[in-house]
Amino acid sequence: MANRKIPELPELTSVANDDLFYVVDISDTSESAQGTSKKVKKSNLTPTLQQVLDNGNSASVITSTNTSSVGFLIEDGTAVEMYLNNTDVNNASRLYMNNDGALEMQKKIEGKVTSFIFETPLAETTIKVPAKIAGTYTLATLDDITGGSPTIVTKTKAEIDTLISGNDLVPLTVYEITGVDTALYGGSTIYLQAINDNILATDGIGKFFNPKYNQAVSGFEVWTSAGTYSIGDKVHWGGKTWENVDGNVGASTDLFTLDAEWSVIAFNDTDYNVAYDLIKYDYINDVIIYRNEQNSNIVSTNYDNIGSFYHNPIKVFMWGNTYDYDAYGFGIGSQIINNSYNENINFRGAYQIYLTFDNGSYQQNIYFDNVSYQQYLTFDNGSRQTDLIFDNSYQQYLTFDNYSYQGSLTFDNVSYQQYLTFDNGSNQGSLTFDNVSYQQYLTFDNGSNQGSLTFDSSYQQYLTFDNGSNQGSLTFDNVSYQQYLTFDNGSRQTDLIFDNGSSQQYLTFDNVSYQINLTETTGLFQSKLSFNNYEFDRTATPLVANEIGLIFNGTLPTTTTATKMIVAEDGQWKEMDVPTTTIADSFSATGTATTTFTVTIGTTQADSLYKVTASPSNVLSAVMFYINNKTTTTFDVVFVTGLTGAVAFDWILKP
Repeated sequence: MANRKIPELPELTSVANDDLFYVVDISDTSESAQGTSKKVKKSNLTPTLQQVLDNGNSASVITSTNTSSVGFLIEDGTAVEMYLNNTDVNNASRLYMNNDGALEMQKKIEGKVTSFIFETPLAETTIKVPAKIAGTYTLATLDDITGGSPTIVTKTKAEIDTLISGNDLVPLTVYEITGVDTALYGGSTIYLQAINDNILATDGIGKFFNPKYNQAVSGFEVWTSAGTYSIGDKVHWGGKTWENVDGNVGASTDLFTLDAEWSVIAFNDTDYNVAYDLIKYDYINDVIIYRNEQNSNIVSTNYDNIGSFYHNPIKVFMWGNTYDYDAYGFGIGSQIINNSYNENINFRGAYQIYLTFDNGSYQQNIYFDNVSYQQYLTFDNGSRQTDLIFDNSYQQYLTFDNYSYQGSLTFDNVSYQQYLTFDNGSNQGSLTFDNVSYQQYLTFDNGSNQGSLTFDSSYQQYLTFDNGSNQGSLTFDNVSYQQYLTFDNGSRQTDLIFDNGSSQQYLTFDNVSYQINLTETTGLFQSKLSFNNYEFDRTATPLVANEIGLIFNGTLPTTTTATKMIVAEDGQWKEMDVPTTTIADSFSATGTATTTFTVTIGTTQADSLYKVTASPSNVLSAVMFYINNKTTTTFDVVFVTGLTGAVAFDWILKP
């Protein structure tokens, strides 16, 4: 080992824990004033977790079998991972952290290890941070660690800006920052931990004030223009509580404000419920972009999206009215709005508008009553809307695209849906319409379908099915009906049941579209249907299984792929052959002992199997004859006796 220069030494690509390093101990001056040469094992170079936490240092990759070792590394190129190792590699616990170093989750590799507690803090004193207790790493409150001494540093937003610009943040310190994101609630207080001397964690805790919504009262005590109020009454509007000034109902001036008849009550701990919710904070743009309410309602967005919306989606969400499963069964729950917009801040069973659900997002379990409604909703990429009830209410202007779905909806007491579009394999199913409820102006395109609908004293109208879209398994009862439906380009209608005077009318089937499997129990009426430009109208009562009672409109095609149609006979619906198109004309010629007269049809027939009937139109022609030599363009009328003079007859051809 002597007399070797470092460049001449062989390279060691990996270092074992017992390998030795040469160091100069500057605290030992026994050899010289500059220090004393010593050796150190590689394993002793690894700092303990407590050393990392105490010194505020960070390490790139540090591992060992020491029970108190800590490592930081990049996993999958995105998330920072901090892990604790035991002497048994299978007894390891991993804490995953986001890019800003904020604790997100724990992952057990195998076996039973240290327990980490993750919960939403109820107050500032219950915010938990990593700490070591009796050799075990856990999450503890600041009071647990310090014995009650204050360790949260309070700063204004401006003061934090100064600390960051001067690289003066204290790593691992929790900062209480006041007055952030004034556009949201006028300036909020948040709690963030410093990652280093000039970076704050994105994830933290926000302190918010929620109105005390009363779920025991219809409308949650949200202001309504239809209400009656006295001086001193309190209502909620725009995420704030208001007190009545003069006993008048007043008016709303915008989504967040009432007029001078009301006085807003400033945020305080008495008139509002204080909530500590998980947040994500965009420091660069001073915007709270994520709020998590008890893991029930989560709204997430980003700075760019906020600019394209009317407001921050977090601002227009009704916080503090979470769904109560035990007491009243009202409120807002299980709503996850991802980079979307859900304007329900003043929800009182009145309406919802402008919702966008993407990439498997969904809306479900909502009740709309007393002229409530929702409109302008978009569901895309496998998103869905299910289990909604509309009672004297409605929905309109909804779009479902790319295999999205609407199902299990109930419309009662003159409720309705209108202006819905289903495209690219999207579907609507399992809907019930009762008591003069209805749907209208729906479009199904590109393999989209409608099925399993029930109409009781209700109806549907103005529906379009195109490009292989289908309607099936519908039931119409108690004078229900459907009208003005169009099926085009291989679309079809199948398996419908009509009962108790129900009907369908004004339906069009074009370009290989069709209707099959209709069942009638009592009194079905069907009229004005068109199959590939072949139209008929039912006018006779009762109808018979022939052409009587049918009025044919338009130009009838000479050939058609349709061979069957549905008619009523003796009160029952039956299937019959579609009447074929006839061609009629007159023929005249001069004969000289002529027996065969050739008639030109005028149009080319599909084959020579047609039938021809001829009727003499003068005395000379009133002799025995027969039809012979039929081709696709001509046929012969052959008289048994040669005729001399003017020969004339009328003829009718049926394919």
